[in-house]
Amino acid sequence: MIGKLGRYAPRLTDKLMETVMFDQQKTDMPRGPHVGLDTASGNLQERGGHPGMVRETSAYTEAVMHPWIAAGLFALAGVALSKAVSKRH
Repeated sequence: MIGKLGRYAPRLTDKLMETVMFDQQKTDMPRGPHVGLDTASGNLQERGGHPGMVRETSAYTEAVMHPWIAAGLFALAGVALSKAVSKRH
């Protein structure tokens, strides 16, 4: 939705993002001494410190990596949807 809003009302989207998104990206956890990109952090963390659930990969990545399976699942969902709609009428 925000992508379409950005196309038709870019300044309104900027204001919305400034209001909502900045606070959502902040954390109460203190930063370590290595906050720049030009020095190593020292502990070689592959993952961040997010306490909630984080997916290993996205559905989009899986679909791109396995296009035939994704196409089959998409077709199967289409058939199931058409069956469900045809039974209603």
